[in-house]
Amino acid sequence: MSDSGDNLFTPSMLKSVEDQIAEQLIKAVVTGKLKTGDRLVASDLALQFGVCRSTIVSVMQLLAALGVVQTKRGPKGGSYIKESPLDDSFRERFSDSYPPSIEIIAKSITLEEFCQFRVLLETEGCVRCAREHAGNRESAFMDLLAQNVEDGLTGRLSDKYNISFHTILARGCSNRLLSRGLESLDKVVQSVLEENGSDEMVRKGKLQHKKIFEAIQSGDEEAIRQAVIDHVALFRESPGVACMFADKAASS
Repeated sequence: MSDSGDNLFTPSMLKSVEDQIAEQLIKAVVTGKLKTGDRLVASDLALQFGVCRSTIVSVMQLLAALGVVQTKRGPKGGSYIKESPLDDSFRERFSDSYPPSIEIIAKSITLEEFCQFRVLLETEGCVRCAREHAGNRESAFMDLLAQNVEDGLTGRLSDKYNISFHTILARGCSNRLLSRGLESLDKVVQSVLEENGSDEMVRKGKLQHKKIFEAIQSGDEEAIRQAVIDHVALFRESPGVACMFADKAASS
């Protein structure tokens, strides 16, 4: 961490506290404000963000699961930016120009095409996560996903659409291209929901996140596919969503 005393970050209420802090720390790594080997001191970060130390501990667990930090034990123990440099795909994932805007997506495809693509990509992502993590009691990914589902249902998440659920799923895949595609897709969905999502849709969506998690946990690939289909159907049938896509624009 920098010893200059300058606050590198600007806290926001657009997402959950943990997600927002994690995202800003990642961007600080990508832009070089935090460098390989830098130690992240929980008490210092808690002061900078105005949160309790336990929140920072949760952030460190998330960053460790994403491969951004590593934890060392002993007198000089703590969380450190990973010694291996971030590769280009990681930097591109968090660049300001990625992914394409909702306006570009909406002008080029129909709502039905978009939903079909969501089912294909999200089903494959969830199936891969199940194959890699289901049944592993020490899986940091499964623990993180379970906590996210619980926090969403109990109202402990401050982000309106519980977007972090899909972000965690995307990063649980070992295939980097699939992971990248899922994150891009999720950001498009987020853009649509910010304009057209309702509180009732959010509530139903979080219940469906639980069903998706339970299907992944069981390793039942058919149950995964059906849970994803139901989740995408909720999005497709929500009032106001269709107006964002090409088929609606063409008929108006």
